[in-house]
Amino acid sequence: MKKKFYYDQYFDDCVTRIDEVERRIELAKEDILELYEEIEDLMREKQDLIDSGEAEEFCHYFLQRNRERDAYRIDE
Repeated sequence: MKKKFYYDQYFDDCVTRIDEVERRIELAKEDILELYEEIEDLMREKQDLIDSGEAEEFCHYFLQRNRERDAYRIDE
């Protein structure tokens, strides 16, 4: 009888652990889906910036500013 109780308890513990792991897997899947949606949003935003020309304008501005800064350093 004691041996059966031990096995029943062991089985119950295993089932409980499996349920917990399955719950954590589902939570991880939800997190992954949320991250995937965020990545898609960011990719769309990036493409919108590229399509609008804002990114190109910013890059030109940034490069020009760096050139001017570097030229100023050389003059010093």
